[in-house]
Amino acid sequence: MGEEAAAAPTVAAAAATASGAPPHLLLICFPGQGHVNPMLRLVKRIAAKGLLVTFSSVSTFGVKLAASTGVSASGDGVALGRGRVRIEFLDDEDPGPDLDDLMRHLAKEGLPAFAKLLA
Repeated sequence: MGEEAAAAPTVAAAAATASGAPPHLLLICFPGQGHVNPMLRLVKRIAAKGLLVTFSSVSTFGVKLAASTGVSASGDGVALGRGRVRIEFLDDEDPGPDLDDLMRHLAKEGLPAFAKLLA
């Protein structure tokens, strides 16, 4: 395990020099508070190693997050350690408060919203 941890920055540095940009990781999170907080901690740890990490969830969660914390989508991201963290939200509509509605919404709208985010 110690060897893997020591090799991780070297891999990130090698990928960055090969393409001229740091590796970019996209993490999409289920919009529940019990999912978001641990995912954000993971995002910060990965970015600190030298990667560009984009955190994403549904846009309705993004509105709630921005209202409660003042955090909003950030173009180039925020520097963190040797990397950067960006926040982008899927372009979708409000699925409503019911979990079943959310799951149907994600099944129907998730893939097109994901494709738009990648583009």
